Amino acid sequence: MTLRFHEVTRRYGDVVALNRVSLHLDGGITALVGPNGAGKSTFMKVATGHVRPSSGRVEAFGQTVWDNPGVMAQVGFVPEQDAFYEWMTGADFVATLATLGGMQPASAKRLAEDELATLGLDREAWDRPIRTYSKGMRQRVKLAQALVHEPRLLFLDEPLLGCDPVARRRIQDRIRSLRNEGCTVVVSSHILPEVERLTRDIAVVAGGRLVAQGDAGEIRDVLGQIPSRVRLACKDARLAAAALATWPDVAAVRIQDDGVEVETPRLRAFLQRLQKDTPKAWGLQGLTTVDADLDSLFAYLAGEAA
Repeated sequence: MTLRFHEVTRRYGDVVALNRVSLHLDGGITALVGPNGAGKSTFMKVATGHVRPSSGRVEAFGQTVWDNPGVMAQVGFVPEQDAFYEWMTGADFVATLATLGGMQPASAKRLAEDELATLGLDREAWDRPIRTYSKGMRQRVKLAQALVHEPRLLFLDEPLLGCDPVARRRIQDRIRSLRNEGCTVVVSSHILPEVERLTRDIAVVAGGRLVAQGDAGEIRDVLGQIPSRVRLACKDARLAAAALATWPDVAAVRIQDDGVEVETPRLRAFLQRLQKDTPKAWGLQGLTTVDADLDSLFAYLAGEAA
């Protein structure tokens, strides 16, 4: 078993950041998803030995993680927050950390440059101070320092934040290649569609609890129990709202400045009827589904797990 959480709790004073979390992982990519403040970052810190559990046990490769340098030498970690020596160049930063981990300087320099090239950081940037880097460039340096020693277990906390589409694709491709090389990868994110491009294996954390785990389709089925919200941009919002309130697939209607927001437990049926039965008098100009608002979805899941 590569990673094992057994009844892990972490408290900060009266705040319970993780609450009796049990999780077993062995290979592949697992997405750790949940709203902001759900406990994802605390999970990462406990899993990488940066924070000691208040109770329970965390093991990697069959050994306790806390205060175990031998285990940590096989682990890579990309934190959400930046922690650079800003005056150093990207290549020097990655090579220096590899050297501090016990790698010979010549090998560290070569492997650092190889990893930065694989991640698509322009060669001209290698010799510039990190303080001049964009957010996407900084993310690639963080990932390179976590990979330069070829870890068997990798934790990525919001690794795609601030990345443009090109950097996003490059990093996603690299993460998938690590899976194929036998590395166990845990990716934390609060954006479900983003992580679904990487893996079908998802663990949902909300309120410090592990509230759902499984294939992405299974998680979607759970999320599908929650009414979806659809915003309709229309010229006559009052007329549209009065009619929509009578539809069987509509649970709630709210008039807004630029149209109507509808809550429906059967999104597909609602959209099909909307396509067929929308009167011209509404002046419908467009619609937007609001399923990307994951905070409400995970709040629901947390309530189910309580």
